Amino acid sequence: MIPVTIGFGGNLGRPDLAFQNALRDLDATPGLSLTAVSRLWRSEPWGVTNQPAFVNAVARFGTYLEPAALL
Repeated sequence: MIPVTIGFGGNLGRPDLAFQNALRDLDATPGLSLTAVSRLWRSEPWGVTNQPAFVNAVARFGTYLEPAALL
């Protein structure tokens, strides 16, 4: 399998739940297998700073999918 890393980030609603749902759905995709997930971390917004902090994470998958199919 080819390793791929996908980044997640959000600051609206419950990003942690959105990430869990996305990871579950991606892991259920034929040809894509979740192998590792980072911890969640917070980052302060920049540019437009009058908004909530962001929650970020990355996940590692293994895949046999072609790049266009993965997108």
